[in-house]
Amino acid sequence: MVKEELLKDFERQLDNLKINHTIMIEDVEKAISKKAEESAKYQRYKLYRDAPNTRISFNLARYHSFAETINYLNALAITYPDRVRVMPIGTTHEGRQIPMIKIGTRSRADKPGIWIDGGIHAREWISPAAVLYFINQV
Repeated sequence: MVKEELLKDFERQLDNLKINHTIMIEDVEKAISKKAEESAKYQRYKLYRDAPNTRISFNLARYHSFAETINYLNALAITYPDRVRVMPIGTTHEGRQIPMIKIGTRSRADKPGIWIDGGIHAREWISPAAVLYFINQV
């Protein structure tokens, strides 16, 4: 992605280097906003629901806001209180808490653990989706 004000110079450099290029999406921010508006139509449904197998539904095929992701993690902690805990591990420069989810039983504190992180950067959607998928499978 290239900022709009740098696009002409960038294209000129590509042309000078004889690199073929095509602009796939003129305005990524506008495309994301449009997708968000389309998704908002389906927001009438709760982020999680009771299901026969007690799995919590969460659509990993779309971008979720920070608040939606936290709601999902909290729903897991409420649904599985003996195995899931959400706790803060730090604070952002904006003063928001950085959450961590711990999955496991409390009785085995001596057992080795696995650390997986995702969603470290703003507007990043694939790593949080991958981590949330992993959490769902566990």
